[in-house]
Amino acid sequence: LRTMDGYGCVQPWRQFGHGTADEAWAILAAGGSTELTNQAMECCRLDGAARREGVSWWADLRVPDSHATLTHVIQAGAAHEAGFRIWKVKCGPRDLALLRALIAEYPDVRWRIDCNETADPTTLESWVRDHAAAIDFIEDPYPHSQILDWQRLAANVRLAMDRLWQAGENFLPVWKPAWNGLVASMPKKQTIVTSAMDHPVGQAWAAYQAARIGTEMTCGLRTEHLFESNIFSELLAQWNASWPAMSGIGMGWNDELEGLPWIRIRS
Repeated sequence: LRTMDGYGCVQPWRQFGHGTADEAWAILAAGGSTELTNQAMECCRLDGAARREGVSWWADLRVPDSHATLTHVIQAGAAHEAGFRIWKVKCGPRDLALLRALIAEYPDVRWRIDCNETADPTTLESWVRDHAAAIDFIEDPYPHSQILDWQRLAANVRLAMDRLWQAGENFLPVWKPAWNGLVASMPKKQTIVTSAMDHPVGQAWAAYQAARIGTEMTCGLRTEHLFESNIFSELLAQWNASWPAMSGIGMGWNDELEGLPWIRIRS
């Protein structure tokens, strides 16, 4: 999006109920909004304010380091060579044997394991007891309705909760700024901020928000390696745990964003 002198990214994922990009544009053109478009508009607002003032988002902010998000075992070597020592993986019940082998192969890595609510309590609890020392946390192990299973697992390893986090449970919150605003009750210093597998503009929004709230956690901001490269990802420089020094004003990419073929959807 381009509005209010700034830029933002709308990246819908249909499997999470976001609809399509065309649907998002139609809603905006009609004067409506969704959570995704609201967050992109907020990004535009803050980016535009910085651009009008001629300042960079990054001048006085410390962006936290990132874990490596791996979607295939072949990425492991590159992640290790790039210096990542915290890795995040998706893990279904059939993936535990492969993950066991990777833990043995990379003993200096700590693991963030996202089960997407698919784990079997009996199998996972036993597996976790054998590998707890290597695990940083497990994210969304079971459906959120199975809170007793969550609590039992939490006796052996830290747990994190995405999307449906709520106060009252001792679980780390995972926050995607592209999807929704920060919940006021979230413990900011313990919040893991992640991009939403989106364009580098969306990555920048997540990185900016991670810096603004002052989280002390390693976050999930450097996901550009999962997609075909473009001029935006190329200017993020080498893939590693650090957020790169960004030139320009606002979020950066001044010429690249200006030069995109913009289409007016609303007068």
